[in-house]
Amino acid sequence: MAPPANNLLISCILFCCLIAVSEAEAQPSFRPKALILPVTKDPSTLQYLTQINQRTPLVPVKLALDLGGQYLWVDCEQGYVSSSYKPAPCGSAQCSLANSKSCTIACLPSPRPGCNNNTCGLMPENTVNPVSTSSIHRDGEPSADYFIGVKSIKIDDKAIPLNKTLLSPYTVLETSIHKAVVTTFAKELSGVPRVAGVGPFELCYNSVGIGSTRVGPAVPQIDLVLQSSNVYWRIFGANSMVQVKSGVLCLGFVDGGVNPRTAIVIGGHQVEDNLLQFDLAASRLGFSSSLLSRQTTCSNFNFTSTA
Repeated sequence: MAPPANNLLISCILFCCLIAVSEAEAQPSFRPKALILPVTKDPSTLQYLTQINQRTPLVPVKLALDLGGQYLWVDCEQGYVSSSYKPAPCGSAQCSLANSKSCTIACLPSPRPGCNNNTCGLMPENTVNPVSTSSIHRDGEPSADYFIGVKSIKIDDKAIPLNKTLLSPYTVLETSIHKAVVTTFAKELSGVPRVAGVGPFELCYNSVGIGSTRVGPAVPQIDLVLQSSNVYWRIFGANSMVQVKSGVLCLGFVDGGVNPRTAIVIGGHQVEDNLLQFDLAASRLGFSSSLLSRQTTCSNFNFTSTA
């Protein structure tokens, strides 16, 4: 079973950093280990953060998580002190595992993590999705996005009319898709008073007229239908609606314009409290929909368990 998405992301970050700076003295091979770490959301920047301890003695290092980011890196140049630091020599097992093609001959002004004589190096690319390319993207150009095959979108089990040629998988929506989603959603929620849109959101409501459920505001559910009608990612109110201010709830889907890089981009808000699992070997994404339906949240995960 593949590790959950956050675990996988952290292991990739450590893998890319440690290849450049570490070598196990007593082991003939180097294998990165996955970590399970809590993720928090910064209220001012809305970035997802976690913290690792690295170096000897251990120093806490905060990291921002971005599954769609092209590069994974940690700044090792400023104030990096570690008694266990050892560079990875050119031609070593670590360099081979990283598929490094470069070798530093001379480093000025002085050797340091990331810059040492006779050490290999590489750009720390996102190994979750190294090469996938959308149909709207330029032919053959690597993309930093992870693509899934969205075939249609339903609101309260009603399919909405879309130009399906735009549905390169993967919540920013291409203009025509956004318009169709907003129009159908508004029709299904016509009994609730609307208020003026609050940028960047177009469709907003007086929250007094919206009830509450276990899975968030009582609004129409949105299904991203994948390879068949039986396989869909269901988005409930907790992930579809955003409270932009007191008394105002907005549909958290943004118009991405008529010529976006990808037609649909699932945002961080839509995956909060959803369990995602990346099976890289099978090129498969597993998802749970909202954990709120199971009366739990990601924050309830027991990070101290050894089971």
